[in-house]
Amino acid sequence: MRQVYYPRSFFFVTRNGPIELGARAADRLRWLKAWKALTGNGLSSHQAADALQIPRSTLYRWEQRLKSEGLRGLEDRTADIRNAAAAHSGRQSYQKPSRSTGSNTAGTAGRNWLYCSSRMAGTHRHQR
Repeated sequence: MRQVYYPRSFFFVTRNGPIELGARAADRLRWLKAWKALTGNGLSSHQAADALQIPRSTLYRWEQRLKSEGLRGLEDRTADIRNAAAAHSGRQSYQKPSRSTGSNTAGTAGRNWLYCSSRMAGTHRHQR
């Protein structure tokens, strides 16, 4: 009797369904494949990155995310980071007040910084 073994990826796909990539993730995967093909054909990684007009550090970062997280690691993360920062109410920042012609003495305007939470960042606060 002959035994047939399937790779682990087969079982992942059968349990979870195929992974659908977003447009930007698909582009990143395409750029990584092109970069690997160029480096496989004898170009250095620097020359291949220059040919693709993408920074080499970006390609290495995408490659690392692909190895560690799989195809989902190539998805765009900027919206996730912005949403997490906005939702985190404990984060605090400093905000520079606008210059005013009020009672500030010469030389102190622009040096006074206000302490505020992330909810207040970007709002205009008057100092009294």
